[in-house]
Amino acid sequence: MQATGGPESCNSVNMMRLTEALYQMDGRMDRVDYYERVLLNHIAGNFDPETGMCCYYTSMRPGQYRVYADPYGCFWCCVGTGLQAPAKLARMVYANYEDTLFVNMFLPTTLDWKERGFALEQQTAYPDKDTSSLVIRQGGRLKLAIRCPYCWNPAHYVSAFVARIIIMLRRKKVTARAVTS
Repeated sequence: MQATGGPESCNSVNMMRLTEALYQMDGRMDRVDYYERVLLNHIAGNFDPETGMCCYYTSMRPGQYRVYADPYGCFWCCVGTGLQAPAKLARMVYANYEDTLFVNMFLPTTLDWKERGFALEQQTAYPDKDTSSLVIRQGGRLKLAIRCPYCWNPAHYVSAFVARIIIMLRRKKVTARAVTS
């Protein structure tokens, strides 16, 4: 028997829920790596660009066709979770713990952390381009922890990133280090 299926949308959305809950307990960055891969490789490609309907499963075979639901004839369980999936786009971009803001994912977003008097805008075309700008709109005193995606070499990107921060902050004291989970 030849397998032609792939992961169901429901499974991927539920695995993202589980991953988010585990991350909230232990803060491990490999969980964010997994979450990002599911989001970019499955959830983002799950929708018909013309109708917005989602498919039941996404085949892992190159060039494989997709069968999308329609509002009257095919309304699978994955359509229900497909409605929930867009809410996952911004769920794990930022996190905070005490006085630290974690930038976990690279998506064009804005953040307004009212309790800390801090606001920023993230400008990026990731994963199409490997750059992201964090524009601080309102400053507050806090630690900023930026995740280095699993596919990047932390030694290279962290040092290049520190140089860019120092220039942007007009040579204010900045310390950075690569942290692996």
